Amino acid sequence: GYLYPDTYDLPPTIGARAVIENQLRAFEKRVKPEDLTPEELKRAVTIASMVELEAQKDKERPMVAGVIENRIAKNMRLELDATVLYGLQEWKVLGPGQVRKVISPYNTYLNAGLPPGPIGSPGVASIQAALDPDEHPYFFYVAKGDGSGEHLFAVTYADHLKNIRTARAMKPSTN
Repeated sequence: GYLYPDTYDLPPTIGARAVIENQLRAFEKRVKPEDLTPEELKRAVTIASMVELEAQKDKERPMVAGVIENRIAKNMRLELDATVLYGLQEWKVLGPGQVRKVISPYNTYLNAGLPPGPIGSPGVASIQAALDPDEHPYFFYVAKGDGSGEHLFAVTYADHLKNIRTARAMKPSTN
């Protein structure tokens, strides 16, 4: 089963097993996995875990899930830094070229398809996005440089490169 991330009101004497059982029951109650096969559930939670780390704004979660689905449908590598960092088990900014040096089944720059399993515990908005992703033509996104937590989306790699330049230009100067 999967643990549901939430705030729980638990008595101070409750044991670890009871905490985990509460989280498992909450996941089953909120996500209703009986509609899904175990494989479909694992796929949805894996995608949701990536969406959780890639998108900060709930309104963009279905868009990011749609990008993931579009890339999978075209047999494109997902190329998500969050999966590389999970494989590395270290949370830091990776410099140019570093993403391809991390040897891990979770490195979606080196390995096609989804990673072997979830890379974190997704919230309900990310799970909903994974179960019902937006249908759109986008294959790329980059975080805006303005600190808004929003992204610029692109259909083509050429447009993605333009978005990267735009995102970098949005960063406030450090003078």
